Amino acid sequence: MNDFGMAGGRVGFLLVHDLGGTPSELHYLAGALHRSGYTVQCCQLPGHGGTQAQLVASTWQDWSAAVAAAYA
Repeated sequence: MNDFGMAGGRVGFLLVHDLGGTPSELHYLAGALHRSGYTVQCCQLPGHGGTQAQLVASTWQDWSAAVAAAYA
């Protein structure tokens, strides 16, 4: 997975990429938020950034669990 985080202040943002995307698309936004003093966490949704078969095999429940884990 290509999850990443940037430690900052007490207030934070959890960034989630779009369907078919990856966390790398959010690096510029994450960097800007971090430079403004925020904590940033970004998770890669299961099945994304891999093969078509991996994407097809993933479910919304897998995606929801990944977002919940990143939030925790």
